[in-house]
Amino acid sequence: FAIYQSLPYFESLGTYSTKLPFDLSVYFPYVLKIYLMMLFIGMYFTYSHLYSERRDILRIFPMKKKKM
Repeated sequence: FAIYQSLPYFESLGTYSTKLPFDLSVYFPYVLKIYLMMLFIGMYFTYSHLYSERRDILRIFPMKKKKM
């Protein structure tokens, strides 16, 4: 949330944006947007991995039937 809220600040001031010597410039808000996309993609893979681990562990223990 903090990164998303800081994007307008970095876009208006151009802070941390640099011009490299070989005709390449780094625009810092683009770096932040790529980082946000990587966070969401990583979150998907983390949740899917944790879910598969949970599913595998819960398969080991059989369900107990209630006595009536």
